[in-house]
Amino acid sequence: MRIYGLRALRERAFLTQDELAHKAGIAKPTVNRLEAGHQEPRISTVRKLAHALGVEPEALVALPDLSPGSAHERRTRSLSDD
Repeated sequence: MRIYGLRALRERAFLTQDELAHKAGIAKPTVNRLEAGHQEPRISTVRKLAHALGVEPEALVALPDLSPGSAHERRTRSLSDD
């Protein structure tokens, strides 16, 4: 399992990594590693982060839309065209 969009959600909530970690009751290095994709979260961590950000846990672990024409697909295609 991987967390998607954590940094965007954190920034939309006007929180620093330190503030999110404190609010969620987890360590700041954990937030950093999760945002960077260097660590897979425990279910309990996903729940804590979701609660701290005011979203459902599914919002953090849902896969990005990879369908043709999606923003993610267009961004990936433009990067591979370079």
